[in-house]
Amino acid sequence: DTTRNPRYAEEKDHTYNDKFGLAEFLTNTAMAAQANALERLGMDNETFQKLHSLSAKEKRSVTLRFTSEESCDFVKEQTVDVESKREFITEIEEGEITESEKEKKTKTTSRHKVVTKVKEYHWKV
Repeated sequence: DTTRNPRYAEEKDHTYNDKFGLAEFLTNTAMAAQANALERLGMDNETFQKLHSLSAKEKRSVTLRFTSEESCDFVKEQTVDVESKREFITEIEEGEITESEKEKKTKTTSRHKVVTKVKEYHWKV
């Protein structure tokens, strides 16, 4: 929607009830963000319903405890050649006078690039 023009609440005239609407909107947004984060961590709807039941119906506090495990395994070491972006060109012209007293020119061009050997280490995380 291109007609929106968001502003801070303090900069706009509003009624007393508008503050509650804004607070409700922001709270719902924060709750949705938390639910998305828990879902990404592996919490399914069944577990969420069980926790809600403990909190709302049985009036018990609910604490979440997370455990995690990290592993890092070496896969391989690889050496690769990386060419430089610059190329060095050397041109050499040689002239030689032949029997008919005409000059015969030869041109030799050599191109050089710097190649760096880089060791890459591959890990499985």
